[in-house]
Amino acid sequence: MKFRDAAKLMFSPRALRARREIERVRKQPRYTSGTTTLFGHPLEYVDSASYYFLHEEIFREEVYDFHTTNPNPRIIDGGANIGLSVIYCKRLFPSARITAFEADPLVAGFLRRNLAACGLADVDVRAEALWSCDTELSFLAEGADGGRVTPDGGGLVRVPAVALSPFLDEPVDFLKLDIEGAEFEVLQSCRGRLGMVEKAFIEYHSKVDEPQQLADLMALLKDAGFRCFVTAPSVFSPKPLQEIKSYAGFDMVLNVFCVRPKP
Repeated sequence: MKFRDAAKLMFSPRALRARREIERVRKQPRYTSGTTTLFGHPLEYVDSASYYFLHEEIFREEVYDFHTTNPNPRIIDGGANIGLSVIYCKRLFPSARITAFEADPLVAGFLRRNLAACGLADVDVRAEALWSCDTELSFLAEGADGGRVTPDGGGLVRVPAVALSPFLDEPVDFLKLDIEGAEFEVLQSCRGRLGMVEKAFIEYHSKVDEPQQLADLMALLKDAGFRCFVTAPSVFSPKPLQEIKSYAGFDMVLNVFCVRPKP
């Protein structure tokens, strides 16, 4: 698309209305639930701040944009939240076969309703956590997008958990894991099947007061044949040599993009 044409779309009445709407949501207090519209469809959100962040990351920055020649790509979305990542992938590939996992029972309800409102009835929604095995885990609901499993039993509710490995029984065009600190546990448990994955997005979480697993994660992904690229979605500690800050039990979050080298 030529720049002039792109600029016209950016400043079209529809685009300006959409921008005003997202700004309206952004100005609401944290942990405020509500409704909005997305691409002409009604959408429910659990937390205004989380919705704003996810909207900007997914639809403005397009962190999940990927290319494939497969007209019906297989996509696994771990940590689908209220469904923005699924909606984005379905706009890229309407015939994509998507399995979406969301561990938070409350958020999973929002996910189902939002996908139904967008006419995406063919998405396989699973209200389960991804883990290294099929089990039941404690889950700490954060009231937004930061809910996480707590294997030590520190969570407030119990949720079903399933292993990722059985879902890698066929080629997967895109694997997305945003599962709040469980990513290494999950990937390590299915390392023998990661060769089935063509591209992946992993959100790495460094847990406060626990050994960092970034080096182990990168080694695992290298062994699986990936070439990785890392970006920082947000800066917890802009000057970590002076002060280390944390949020929701993590002191660092990184986006890890995984691709396979061209032959």
